[in-house]
Amino acid sequence: DTVLLEKYTIPAGARPEGAVPEDADYSVAFVAETETPATYWGTFEEGYFNEFDDGFKLVGGESYYALVDLQPAEGKRFFAGTEVTINGKTVSSTDFIKRDNGNIGVISEAIEAAHVMEHTEAVAPVRTKAGNKEYWYCSKCENYFKDEAGEQEYETDGWIEPATGSPEVVEAADAAYKLIGEAEEYRSDIYSARTFAALQTALDALKQTLADNSSTAQQITEGTQALQSAIDGLKMEQTLNVKATKKTVKVKKLKKKAQTVKPLTVKGQKTTVTYKGTAVGKKAKKALKINKKTGKITVKKKTKKGTYKMKVTVTAAGNAKYEAATKKVTVTIRVK
Repeated sequence: DTVLLEKYTIPAGARPEGAVPEDADYSVAFVAETETPATYWGTFEEGYFNEFDDGFKLVGGESYYALVDLQPAEGKRFFAGTEVTINGKTVSSTDFIKRDNGNIGVISEAIEAAHVMEHTEAVAPVRTKAGNKEYWYCSKCENYFKDEAGEQEYETDGWIEPATGSPEVVEAADAAYKLIGEAEEYRSDIYSARTFAALQTALDALKQTLADNSSTAQQITEGTQALQSAIDGLKMEQTLNVKATKKTVKVKKLKKKAQTVKPLTVKGQKTTVTYKGTAVGKKAKKALKINKKTGKITVKKKTKKGTYKMKVTVTAAGNAKYEAATKKVTVTIRVK
């Protein structure tokens, strides 16, 4: 049976009267929002309502919650105290009118339409892609139907309109569309601008190839391979933060031996970092030397008082996962 929990407004002038007619269109259990619950049975078409509980009256024009049995001809009447099965769930008809314990909400989960339909318009097939006939898909029974009522079911894949191209073209296109779906899941905010641009270029080119009615299966396959290469080449950016701190070295110590300082702080790298320094001026070139692995700078023995500078390029190496990243800073070392 198709059973719905719905809100129904009693027609003005309606009143409890007589027994339920044998040819009633459907039965209904009313639950008033403010009155004591009670069950009523009848037919909306005839306007008859039968009162089974003294002290409760149906009032014309007021709204009630109603449980409607749309197929009473099959003997599904919900009389108080009886148990019925709705969509495989056994419930008592008295539960329908109990509002104080929340049963209305619980039962309403079981009282659903026989089908939960999703409609799809017809789509014409093309050379590289299948289309479909108009259909309704039921998410409950997972079947495809020709009509919204779910009375005419398609045979297996009967709703599909095959692609019009040759088997070779269709096979190549199927692989291409599958990879396109995967490629469109990648996001530009995660991957580097360079590698994501390469992906977008390959993606657009493959779509254009598929849209071209003269494309061969080989051309589609080559475009698919190019897109796969672009996906494989995607890399993430590294956020490389480099801070240079001014350092001071005492000339007194330099008279005895060279002094080493660490003026650079590096954060955010995901890979190995290297350093390349270029001294600024002849004096600095003679006085300063940088360690390529650690970034530490050595001030040579007997360096005289003065201010020395070095331009340093900090590089986080690239690998299969990350793009290389580079930052340039200037280091200042004062000898006094």
